[in-house]
Amino acid sequence: MHSIVVRFNGKKRSPVFYGRSLRMLMARPKDVRLITIYGYSRLMRYDENFSIVPNILECLEVENGRFLTLHIRQRHRVSDGQPFTSEEFRYYWEDLANNTELSPVGPPKVFRVGNELPNFEIVDNTTVRFTWSQANRYFLQSLAHSLPIYIYRLSHNLRQFHTRYNDKAALKAEAQENGMQS
Repeated sequence: MHSIVVRFNGKKRSPVFYGRSLRMLMARPKDVRLITIYGYSRLMRYDENFSIVPNILECLEVENGRFLTLHIRQRHRVSDGQPFTSEEFRYYWEDLANNTELSPVGPPKVFRVGNELPNFEIVDNTTVRFTWSQANRYFLQSLAHSLPIYIYRLSHNLRQFHTRYNDKAALKAEAQENGMQS
């Protein structure tokens, strides 16, 4: 077993040994959430000065805490090579977060200002915008948090299991065939 110490006092901030494995014990299925902490790949992140800066996103525009416009990197792709676009955000917002069957209490609390949810719009293929009537003081920080809120889902993978895009009876039969309730 090797111990690797990464020093953060200079510009070179990478381990000395490349290509090694990181082995972790995941005692419970819920422990996979720790992978985010180790990988630290999210839409926004904290830099060394504790400022929130883009990570996966190319940039973010914030107006009075009420308008948040997220710009996705051009030609960004996910691990299977598929494009990462505004569709991933639309799928999450419309097909999951605001689907009463899948999310009975609606979108996560961080989306709410008082009791109001934001207006969500797709500006173009790589730009989405959330708009509130009042400032949302917690939303931006939640994107950079150690356990960030994920406001997108990979639609090209998940659409095959969604009743909006497939026959409900066929999906139910497939679920039962695989030992699942739904």
